[in-house]
Amino acid sequence: MGLNAVILLLALVPADTAQPYLVAANTMKVQSLPADRVTWLYGNVEITHGTTVLRGDSAWASTATDRAVVWGHFRLTDRTAVITGHKAVYTKAAGRAVVHGDPAARDNSWTMTADSIVFLKALERSYAIGHVALADSSGRNRATGDFGEYWHDRDYGRLTGRPRFEMAGGDSAGPPAVIIADTMEIEQRGAVATGSGDVQYQGDSVWAAGGRLAYDRQRGRIALERAPRVWNATSEIRARRIDLELEDQAVRTAWARDSVEMRQTAAATPDTDLICGDSLWAEFAQRKLERAAVMGRAWSRYHQLERERAAGRNLAAGDRMDFAFRDGRIARISVRGGARGAYRDLPRTGGAP
Repeated sequence: MGLNAVILLLALVPADTAQPYLVAANTMKVQSLPADRVTWLYGNVEITHGTTVLRGDSAWASTATDRAVVWGHFRLTDRTAVITGHKAVYTKAAGRAVVHGDPAARDNSWTMTADSIVFLKALERSYAIGHVALADSSGRNRATGDFGEYWHDRDYGRLTGRPRFEMAGGDSAGPPAVIIADTMEIEQRGAVATGSGDVQYQGDSVWAAGGRLAYDRQRGRIALERAPRVWNATSEIRARRIDLELEDQAVRTAWARDSVEMRQTAAATPDTDLICGDSLWAEFAQRKLERAAVMGRAWSRYHQLERERAAGRNLAAGDRMDFAFRDGRIARISVRGGARGAYRDLPRTGGAP
């Protein structure tokens, strides 16, 4: 039987008569079997189930198995969700679509791709399996992992399987900054990506690690917690919490709070300088630490150099200390409030303690 833009009401599953299928196609054929009734649809197929609309080139629906299979330019729409692929199996009673063939789930400005995607109508969620990628419309932020899920009602995505989040900077020719974690959560509305577990940040010249990292895309900031540390070629900062301010995805400033330690070790002179305090502010320029300020019970141990060898060790303390650096070493110190200090010669033949 041939129909042109036919729309029929099919009660494939009597228990689900509250939300029956509404079907349209260029051609429809119904095949009656002893234990089943199969409906074949060809050309401009459209199957509507409540808020869910399935479209494709052809399809068949079975009464006995409670399923519809759609293939050829498949497209599912449900509220804000749009899922595409080459083939999909839709189970009516469960409201579940399993999509194969380069599937992609889109919602506003985010797109999730994978080997296969499962959409659950009742939960308004899409689950992605295998080679998962979640990217925004700008193409500058992209997360990859082994398994992913997207909550369409909350604009929230989550990836596992050691996900990797790439952030491209203003200079498109430069390499992107990367966040690697055990679990990655992405909130579209707040433009925030949060990594937890063994988290690592890999920038152009500054690296970071911790148990939790939150990246605020709009503000260009990274917050690190749970034993965080930040380091470059000559410096390392440790504290209870560290906040990084980015400029074109490169670290511009760092705020470290609570039990702060900063160590300085230049490659040419491996003696380690130590700076401690309650909080620390540091500024980076040209991929190097340029300035720093330590507030609250500030204390510093730094080495006096003669002929590129440590000849002595300086101790300084105060309420606040300001530092200027040159080539990864302390060049100038200013102590404010309760200033005190000491100097100790080091043995000429020994190393610095």
